[in-house]
Amino acid sequence: MAVGALMLPRIDHSLMPDGFQRLDGGFNAYICYLHVQTAYRNPVLRVFCQILSDETRHNRERKWTCSAQARARWFLALTLARNPQLASDRKLGSLQAPKPGQGGCVKHGDVKIEVGRYGLIQDK
Repeated sequence: MAVGALMLPRIDHSLMPDGFQRLDGGFNAYICYLHVQTAYRNPVLRVFCQILSDETRHNRERKWTCSAQARARWFLALTLARNPQLASDRKLGSLQAPKPGQGGCVKHGDVKIEVGRYGLIQDK
């Protein structure tokens, strides 16, 4: 009993003798905690998970082949083609009329999108 009282403040030693350490719940919890810490703090495992995470994040990034301005204009054309009421709300100088030598329309499926002076005109 005196030895048990002396060992009480130490969590890494069981109060029970060698054969009965399984019955000590606190000691078993501490040993399981050490096993979990060892499993999750393994430096090789952590580096592997970091590399895997970086590669996954890198592969998710979209790679655009066109410039940001061309992409923005295309999204604007699609938005205005799908919502023709927005064309009247746009500023007059923001969308320029096509020059005579350039093509002024884009064929998208069965929808023909033409660029006029005041915005996009949609014909079906």
